[in-house]
Amino acid sequence: MADFLAALLHEDGGTDRPQELLQLQMVCEYTETDADSLEPIGRLLAHLAHRAEGLRLLCLTSSKLPTLPQLPSLKHLILDQGSMPITAIARSLLELTALETLYIKCDTEDEDKSCAAYADCPELALATLRYLRHVNLIGLVPSRLTLPPGAALHVTVTHWEAAHDSVWHSVLPMLRSFTWDDPDGDMREMPDLVERAGNITNIELNLQCIGDDRRPLQVFQVFQPNVKVSIRCWVACMDLWGGTWRHMSLVTNHLFLDSWQHPRLEYCSDFYLEYSSLEGSQSSTARACSKSKKLCNGRKCLVKGANLYSEDPRCICGACLSCLMESGKMVDDPCFR
Repeated sequence: MADFLAALLHEDGGTDRPQELLQLQMVCEYTETDADSLEPIGRLLAHLAHRAEGLRLLCLTSSKLPTLPQLPSLKHLILDQGSMPITAIARSLLELTALETLYIKCDTEDEDKSCAAYADCPELALATLRYLRHVNLIGLVPSRLTLPPGAALHVTVTHWEAAHDSVWHSVLPMLRSFTWDDPDGDMREMPDLVERAGNITNIELNLQCIGDDRRPLQVFQVFQPNVKVSIRCWVACMDLWGGTWRHMSLVTNHLFLDSWQHPRLEYCSDFYLEYSSLEGSQSSTARACSKSKKLCNGRKCLVKGANLYSEDPRCICGACLSCLMESGKMVDDPCFR
């Protein structure tokens, strides 16, 4: 692998100049029996630091990652590093002084790996990176987090402990979107950060159950008026009375709407409700929606405004490949998709 990488970058004096390399994507797969598995990728990164002076975007996908070298021109970094701790890489981020966007994704699908990744996450003290503007953390909860003024933070958590971790309270003014993605999880009450983050614009919940019939989730108490809310769950018990959110998409199988306080959906500009069975304030809900239609498999939907549900909504993080391509910060290359 090392010889191939050297030839790729013309380490032996080829005609192409590696300093003209603007963006690079690497996908490395290792087995548990690999010996010195970090050496090839470490050699390449060290080579980049000395030869690829114009590198602007680096995308690394690997279960193991070494310490990053100094890459003074690097502006966009994307790390998809499996479930291994990123302590070494976290310390080296401070050497990327030109960094503008940072995307880190940790694989937490396995329960044991999720707990391990959550426990071993290092601190991310990024306040000295003065050009950093967009940070997207997926499945990663640092022990401490600091960001420079003007940075926008996007967070995706995959379990209850991460959603309620106090580390997010220190960066609430910078939080722009929050996603809780745990199809087996239950949410009886909304995390404090959702209520207190005054600049948040997008909330996405993908859970098993939200609220319960004895204590429905009171939407007007937890969602800011200008937030866009997308909820997907199996069972939802909610009180929609007084809601003034900007957009709401709710897709569920069994929906219970608290009937002792009728929904005031006329204050909501856009609303999409899809369900198999509905209990509670059905008539009031239907009157507030401008469209009603039957879907396949006996499902129904109620729609107000133009808020049609999308299973693949447009990303707003500013740090992923699709966002960088849309903003023109990377060259459109099929290899990066």
